[in-house]
Amino acid sequence: MKNIKFIIFTILSISLFSCSTVREVKPEIKSEIKLDPISRTKLVKIIRDSSLKFESMKLKKLSIKINDNGKINKYKGSMRVIKDSSIWISLSAALGIEVVRLVLTKDSVYFIDRYHKEYYRGGYEFLEDKVGIDLNYTIIQSLLFNTLINYEAQTVNTKVKKYNSTINNGQYVLKSMRERKLNRKIKQAERRLNKHKLFSVIYQENFINPETFRVNRINIKEIYRNWLIDVNYSHFSRNKTKLFPKQVIFDYKSVSSKISVKMNYSGISFINKIGLPFRIPSNYESIK
Repeated sequence: MKNIKFIIFTILSISLFSCSTVREVKPEIKSEIKLDPISRTKLVKIIRDSSLKFESMKLKKLSIKINDNGKINKYKGSMRVIKDSSIWISLSAALGIEVVRLVLTKDSVYFIDRYHKEYYRGGYEFLEDKVGIDLNYTIIQSLLFNTLINYEAQTVNTKVKKYNSTINNGQYVLKSMRERKLNRKIKQAERRLNKHKLFSVIYQENFINPETFRVNRINIKEIYRNWLIDVNYSHFSRNKTKLFPKQVIFDYKSVSSKISVKMNYSGISFINKIGLPFRIPSNYESIK
């Protein structure tokens, strides 16, 4: 299972969609442009209305470069998605030989490691144990499609309306809390830690492009377990009414680990019906 972290971070960093009819959109953000303030309620509504809308899609080609504490790994792959239902991913190493197949549903994870002839079939605790952060289907899908999320609440949009709306360097920013509240939370955590009680402080920033109102960057910090997730979306393209990033750079940092994933893709089709083939060979062993 040496490659499991690579696979998980690939899931969190896959950015979507390219086809022969797309044209690249280069919304150059200029920090000197003066933006009009927008209330957080209105900003959240605009972002929601501007988000990518589809039912199902097939992504034929993925190109992935992963740097895990200085060790470089490269993969090719493909992905299929039924929105709000299932994500299917196949990854191959050299010579196009498949090494991993993965299916995520609302409540289950199905994983085949062909190299070690192992499989897993169970809940999301499998992913959480491997990376040390809380995950569910909604969070993973939202990070794939640069959708506005509330990581602490593990939901999309819900409670985001309580975020603080600001302007920074030519972008709108939605912060999970004001600096005063963050400092208060940190002090509460320190008191609980002194009593040997667990306490988590999550701070999140969502950076919004003022021209497209799509999420350009998501930054999530856990203060006391000391990890950071930073996802940057770039090279946006438009196909008819669909605007999407052609590249995502995902960075994860903790006390003991530093992982960076760079993702590029090509060959997308939006179709009504797609299959999600997944069969566990009889000679594979279950991962406990």
